[in-house]
Amino acid sequence: MLEKEITISGVLFSFITSFVTGGYLLGILYFELARKNEYYFYYNLGITKARLIIMNYLFHLILMIPVLIIALYAKQI
Repeated sequence: MLEKEITISGVLFSFITSFVTGGYLLGILYFELARKNEYYFYYNLGITKARLIIMNYLFHLILMIPVLIIALYAKQI
């Protein structure tokens, strides 16, 4: 479903959606396949795999807050 006109708000929405959902899942898949041995580093620090994944996702959400504010500001201009 391509739009006739590409807008900044549409691009920001697509970026936010892919970064928070699909990009995050691809990152987990890559880390699981390519860098599986690095989990031991976090485990030795007392961080479980589930906690690492949850904290990383929350960090992604925190990073998206300024982008959302900018996107809302850009719609008002």
